[in-house]
Amino acid sequence: MELDKSFEPGDIELRWYPVWESRGYFAARPDQDRPAYCIQLPPPNVTGTLHMGHAFQQTLMDSLIRYHRMRGFNTNWVVGTDHAGIATQIVVERQLELEGRTRHDLGREKFIERVWEWKQQSGSTIMRQMRRLGVSQSAGKWSATERWTSRGLKPYFNDFVVHKGHVYGFDGSILSCIDVKDGTRKWKGGRYGGGQLVLLADQDLLLVISEEGELALVKATPDQFTELAPKTPAIEGKTWNHPVVVGDLLLVRNGEEMAAFKLPVARTSHEE
Repeated sequence: MELDKSFEPGDIELRWYPVWESRGYFAARPDQDRPAYCIQLPPPNVTGTLHMGHAFQQTLMDSLIRYHRMRGFNTNWVVGTDHAGIATQIVVERQLELEGRTRHDLGREKFIERVWEWKQQSGSTIMRQMRRLGVSQSAGKWSATERWTSRGLKPYFNDFVVHKGHVYGFDGSILSCIDVKDGTRKWKGGRYGGGQLVLLADQDLLLVISEEGELALVKATPDQFTELAPKTPAIEGKTWNHPVVVGDLLLVRNGEEMAAFKLPVARTSHEE
């Protein structure tokens, strides 16, 4: 038998890795009798490919997983990708530009289909790279952070805030509340024409600054849409930005000019 003059890892890895994976050596199974050891991979953006930094990071994590697996731990290395929604949209729009088209030419549904096609192509590349590296990832445990963002959540065109596990933002001209965990819409209401939101977290309130310069207070709770104070004309004639609430005043700025406006008063049902 003639030995190779040098070690050729590619030949060995390509032959043995599918065997390890098919026999379930990396799989995580419920086992109350063994101590658990779990690592969550910081997910790389689905739009890209792995580079030397990823290889270094995953080598360290793989070493830890293998070490604890040999010590008898019930190991689980959860890997996956980040949906990178904005970056994915940019990549696909650039592809369309080369074709002389825009996303508006395709329409919303066709554009989403095109984005998912690119996600599948790019995401599969990352999965192939990880297997080629020989990492002992938990088979069948691939995760992705796009789980709920793919369920019809429209982009917020103007502004949004996150409060106690829910996203409050403008879906077009209508204020909406979305559950962060599963992407379900809890409520929608109040046509403000878009604008800006300021979260008054300690009071569970949203200050809505409409594009028409009106102010309103809305409860920042997922139960139902509740406007505590009617829209009050306050900001007229200029585009005011960078809203900050100090006490019962709203401070805004237009270039070097600043202004303060009295906030509307929240009224409970028994006061009205």
